Amino acid sequence: MGQNLNQVFVGSYAPATEEAITLYRYNAEEGTLDRTGGISGIESASFLAVDADRGLLFAVSETKDGHVVSFRKQEDGTYTEVSRQSSHGDYTCHLSLDASGEWLLAVNYMSGNVLVYAVSTDGKLSPATDEVKHEGSSVRTDRQEAPHAHSVFPVPDTDLYLVNDLGTDTVVTYKLDRASGKLTKQAEMKAVPGAGPRHLAFHPTLPLVYVLNELDATVAVCTLDRTTGKLEQKQTISTLPDDFSGDNLCAEIQVSADGKFVYASNRGHDSIVTLSIAADGSLSTVGFTPSGGKVPRNFTLSPDGRFLLAANQESHLIAVLAIQHNGMPQQSGHTCHVTKPVCVRFGKA
Repeated sequence: MGQNLNQVFVGSYAPATEEAITLYRYNAEEGTLDRTGGISGIESASFLAVDADRGLLFAVSETKDGHVVSFRKQEDGTYTEVSRQSSHGDYTCHLSLDASGEWLLAVNYMSGNVLVYAVSTDGKLSPATDEVKHEGSSVRTDRQEAPHAHSVFPVPDTDLYLVNDLGTDTVVTYKLDRASGKLTKQAEMKAVPGAGPRHLAFHPTLPLVYVLNELDATVAVCTLDRTTGKLEQKQTISTLPDDFSGDNLCAEIQVSADGKFVYASNRGHDSIVTLSIAADGSLSTVGFTPSGGKVPRNFTLSPDGRFLLAANQESHLIAVLAIQHNGMPQQSGHTCHVTKPVCVRFGKA
């Protein structure tokens, strides 16, 4: 799909009175971004999902009394709001579009629940068709006093979804009934106590999931049974240098399309770690690259795998890193200013 994805959407913690989502034209040859517009009227659009073929954009509004919002592309290239639905909870922090384009799933961090919405062909969202509330806690009384669902990811080519719950140290597998929009729990994997699973990424060919743990700054390599949804942890590796002793929270993880490298962001060390993937899917550390600013939140890889676009939240900038032949990103010198950027997604201009 990749080569014609020439637009970049950036979600941010800007207020509704400003453009919380900004749009850029992406130059694939140079890895540069030229601002083309923005979307206001939504507060703290901290995570985005794109249906490039239908010209649809979906965003969370990460606020107390959260929402999910859909937008549709107009003939002039601008985006207008189509619909807005309650997330039935506080601080909606992540969402994913089903491969069919007919369902959208979202999670609330503070209230620890998972929501399902039907999506019409024009992008309109139904009221929630299902809601699942997590229960429990874990060992960190400051961050794990209650469930904190942090992300929801579709398992490619299945009806399964994986939900990371930072608060309960659990990765839960659900099955989506695409006829009714209902979720059924299939399995769960307990992380190391205090790990705090936040995001995850899939190996492109092996039945493996790489789970990024925010609190203890590790990546867990897990096998995935694509029939039962069961995960089993096989390896854990740090995202930090051995000599780093400061505070750090991990944020994002991505796997290169060729299945050779895993990348993860460190907030505190303010870096992108590059991990090499062996033939069996296990990981080893290649090195660390400064993220180009402070508090690298989300990042994404360009469709051709040549660049990494990092959202440095507290430096108010997107830094473009060029990926070298050894897999390591390095500064390209290209940046753009965005107020508190936290999510980067590709689409079609």
